This record gives sequence, structure tokens and C-alpha cells, in this order.
Amino acid sequence: MAEHARDGTYLTETPYVGTFHREMTPAWLGAVAIALGHRPPEPSGGLRYCDLGCGPGMGTVLMAAANPDARFTAIDVNPQHVAQARALAAAGGIGNVQVVEAGFADLAATAGGDCGPFDIIALHGVFSWIPAGLRSDVMALIDRWLAPGGLVYLHYMAHPGLASFAAGQMLLRRFAAGRTGDAGTGARAGLDFLQRLADAGAGYFVAHPEERRRLANARTQDARYLAHEFLNPTWQPLHVAEVMDAFGGIGCTYLGSADPSENIDSLSLPGGTSALLAEIADPALRETVKDFARNQSYRRDIYQRDAAALAPHAHMEALSSATLARLPNAPRKGGLTFNTRIGAVEGSAELFSPLLASLAAEGRIGFGNLVRRPELARVPSLLNQAFQMLSWSGCAHPLLPRAADAAPARRLNLHLARQALEAGESQAWLAAPPIGSALPADRAQLAAFLALAGTPSRAVAEAVHPHLPPGTDAAAWLAVFGREILPAWQALGIVPARDGGALP
Repeated sequence: MAEHARDGTYLTETPYVGTFHREMTPAWLGAVAIALGHRPPEPSGGLRYCDLGCGPGMGTVLMAAANPDARFTAIDVNPQHVAQARALAAAGGIGNVQVVEAGFADLAATAGGDCGPFDIIALHGVFSWIPAGLRSDVMALIDRWLAPGGLVYLHYMAHPGLASFAAGQMLLRRFAAGRTGDAGTGARAGLDFLQRLADAGAGYFVAHPEERRRLANARTQDARYLAHEFLNPTWQPLHVAEVMDAFGGIGCTYLGSADPSENIDSLSLPGGTSALLAEIADPALRETVKDFARNQSYRRDIYQRDAAALAPHAHMEALSSATLARLPNAPRKGGLTFNTRIGAVEGSAELFSPLLASLAAEGRIGFGNLVRRPELARVPSLLNQAFQMLSWSGCAHPLLPRAADAAPARRLNLHLARQALEAGESQAWLAAPPIGSALPADRAQLAAFLALAGTPSRAVAEAVHPHLPPGTDAAAWLAVFGREILPAWQALGIVPARDGGALP
């Protein structure tokens, strides 16, 4: 059942699942960089973006549709992934994405061809699934291609959180290797065997109770995800200090996490660790201690070439240009409860209620306007954190500084919605140009989107009825959709605005 790349280092016969991660988008990375006190590349107007190890290209093509003024390059070694990505771009009429079939070693050994320079280079997951030699090749490509001031998004498995699963992964891979069928089938069979071991009282699960929880979560995942997540010949959690040292060697500085909550110690670290951190000046050692404090399993690092911290006045000026757009179902007032690594943290109503009320009334809020309000002007640093947590919690999303053409996104969204419904998928993503990102939509919402986007439009109630979960009150669903989802879709360019916003 061995399935490897041409050089034997990576699974290829089982394609990866199509995914989208908001943290990889230019608008999100730019907003986090500004919050951390650094100036990012301009998020529109010719920005150049490279997705190294793009998989079947879902995320890259969605970003290209939602950022039509930027140029995207998607690179993958798997011919199936490349074919899928090219087909998706063609079906949506997305012309600002180039899909390249190539391995990291081949690219590193050449002059780079037409690739680079890039303002953003992103890798999600793959860095932990390739051997040390290929990781060196990736670093060489980043060194060659990353423009001055450019950002790197790097998602990878981390110590110490995944150290205890190394033994389980090896057992799973060995068990799956002896099974017939594809890698996804083997991965699921291996997880089932691990569950039998856990149920039998195996000491590994007694000593590491978190692995029982990890196993339960893994068994709910798509088989294609499981194959790539667990069955690659290389499966290597990495130490953050070593990664930071490697990036420092190519002139890139660690800025922080693409997960905003992890940049706020009070929301992500046990309180008792603060005094210990205060003793440490070395940035790599500090991040290592934070990983221990969080028992970190995955990291979403942001690095910048030639990074220079903004002076206080320049930082405030950059923050003042930040605007958030409201997302569907955001509360309209009151405080917020954040489910963080250290448990539930209450966001005070005194701080968040006026922000949520402004979002609800106007559909967006600007940092510059809010910081001039007397009750908020005294705490600009707290307002900065509040903006980040509104995004992290899904209440809002950073808004691009200029409006983008919505036509490419709507073409792609039509294709994705039809494809998902025909294939029986539970959800799909819809590109949203004003935020340069995408929003998830379930089957009923996809049917509503097709009804609204069709020419002529169909009655939404008629279109969604076959796709509502059993027992759903259709009238109540339509009321929520009309009150929460539709206005947000109109504001975010997913569907055209209608007079009065009424449902057809």
C-alpha cells in the first residue's frame, strides 16, 4: 500500500482534501503583522503570493478569486493535485493563478524559472511531512524568492504537544502498511485498531490521556486528510527554536502567530508562567517556553524578511487604517466568551458591546474612528487586542483597503456551490472579495446562494427545503438567513445587493 512521490518521500496516490484557511490570506496576515507592530506588503495592487505544497489548490484558487488584483502561484509535486487545481481555476474562470507541477528539490536545483519574487510565501502542514533535506530545499527557495519586507506563513507540527503521539503515529503507519486498499482506508483501519487498544486499557493511553482525545477527533476526519496527516514516511514535530534559527539564517525574523489569540499572553498562557517568561530575553527560548506552557501541537508562524518594528506613532497610524467587516451571526451587543487554550476567558461587555453594536449598525468598524471615542482612547493597546479577538472569534474579518472586482469570485462560487451539492458534500467555501477571503456555507446555504445568484433568481424557500437537516423549522431557518446571512453576503460581495434586501 506504499504511496510515495517520485523520490519516495511523500504520499501522492491519495490526493489531499481541498481546504481553506483564513490565516493564509493576505488581508489576515497583513492585519496580524500590523497588530504586532510591523508593516506588511500591500495586500492588493499587484501583490505576489506563492503557496508551496498547495494540495488540490482549493485555498489558492479561492484566494485568487477573492484577490483579483494579486498574482498567485501554486506549487505541488502531485500530478493529481496540479490537475485538480488547474481544473478548478479554469471552471471558475480565475486567470490570476498559475499552477506549477514541481518538487522542492527540483526547484531548489534550478535557477527558479519564472517563480518569484513573492511578497508572501505560505506552507501549510507540508513542512512537517518532508525530510530534513527537503526542508533545506524549502528554505533555499524562500531565501531565493522572498521579496524584501515579504512575509512567510508556516504551519507545522510542534513540540511538545505532538511528542507523545510519535509512538502512536508509527504504530498507525505500520498497521496501515499491511492493509489492502488506498492510504485513506489504511489510515482509518489503523485508527480503529488504536481505539481497540485504548478500549483494552493500553498503558500508552493511560499515561497520555490527551491521546485518547486526539484519537477520538481523528476518527471524525476525512480519510484523505488522515492519510496525509499520519502516513507520510516523514512525520516530524519541530522545535520552534530550531525553526526560528533556520529562518534567522536567511534574514527572516519571527513576528508572531497567525492565530491572534496566541499573540496575547493573557489569553493563551497559564497565569503562573508569566513570571518565568519575564526572566527570559532570548526570543527563541521565550517561544519554546510558551510552547511548553501551552503544550503546543501545531504552530502558525509569521516571519518577515528585513523586519523592522514600527515606531509608536507609525504603529498607531497603521492601526488607525484597520477596518473590520462584520461576519454572519456575530452578537449585536454584550460581552464575548473566548474559548482559549487556558479555558473560557470573558471579554468585558464594557469593551466589546460598543464594538459589536457598531458592527451590527454599520457592518464594519474602523480602528481610527473608535480610538477617538473618549471611552476607548485611553486604552489603544486594549483596543488593538479587541480587534484581533473579534477576528479570531469569527465575529469580524479584516477588510481590504480597496474594493475588488466581485465577478471572478461569483463565477467560482457558482461552480463550487453546484459541485458541492451534486457531490453530496456537507459544506463548501464561498469567496468574499471585500475581505480577500472566503466563508463556509452548509448545504442549505449553498442552495440559497444558487437561488439568489441564478438568472433569473429562484425563491429561496423552495430551493433550500430539500437540503435542510431533518426536523429543521424552515420558517425559522429562513428568518435567520434573511436577518444574518443574506446581509453579510451582500456586504461581502458574495451575492449582489437587492433593493430592501428582501428574499425572493
